Amino acid sequence: MNIKNKYVLLLCLKFAKEKLGVKTPFTLVLSEDKSKFATYAHYNLAEHKLSIYTKNRAIGDQCRSMVHELVHHWQLENDKIKGGEPDIGNPDDPYDIENEANSKAGSIIKEFGKKLKLEKKIDLYSL
Repeated sequence: MNIKNKYVLLLCLKFAKEKLGVKTPFTLVLSEDKSKFATYAHYNLAEHKLSIYTKNRAIGDQCRSMVHELVHHWQLENDKIKGGEPDIGNPDDPYDIENEANSKAGSIIKEFGKKLKLEKKIDLYSL
């Protein structure tokens, strides 16, 4: 990952943490080793760890995956996760944690992209 993409990813993380009001520490792991992933990203409830697969992915997609997993951390902070780790979800359940993570991540990324372009003159969707 090049330095500009790392910069954008860290700006996005800071923006999302503030937007969600995340209070507790977590670990972020960025990896190009696909053998460590069943999907593109994962949140480990027990370790409070966000893991993001980065190889050959657009930075906007990496940011959205990261924010999605950060939403799960926020959900854990707010006692919204009951039972096991988040998985596929139920599209018919408006209170489903996967639906909430997808929705919040999408909104946050859209707002972040606008702010990034306005303040830093960087187009998230062109990197």
